[in-house]
Amino acid sequence: MIDTVNASALIARARVEKRAALDELAGKRLLAAYGVAVPESVMISGAEEVARALKALTAPVAVKVMSPDILHKSDAGGVKVGLRTAVEVQDAVRAMMASPGIGAARVDGFLIEEMAPPGQEIVVGGVRDPQFGPLVMVGLGGVFV
Repeated sequence: MIDTVNASALIARARVEKRAALDELAGKRLLAAYGVAVPESVMISGAEEVARALKALTAPVAVKVMSPDILHKSDAGGVKVGLRTAVEVQDAVRAMMASPGIGAARVDGFLIEEMAPPGQEIVVGGVRDPQFGPLVMVGLGGVFV
């Protein structure tokens, strides 16, 4: 079922905040509002919230840093995959915060999400170019982005 009210609210919020792009969580919420299947996820602010977050998810999970300063999370050391326990996730969050590529960035939190089945992860993007009009990009997701 399409939830146009939620989709419109997500876009309106981004416009009010004068964001040029949606972050990963908002983008996935927008896709879900239009009926696209996305992995279950929970946003946390730090390692102390991991146990609560994992109660809502099925392992294995991925942890991703959420930062407006980091476009390619994998390149910055901001993605850890295949984690099964709270200790593994907590260690991953702490390691990310200690990483030079992440520690200096503005970090909004960490996205913990169920792993997508192999071969089902994609990247989707869009922009309205002044010369070419609306453009859509679709490709392999994960580390291939």
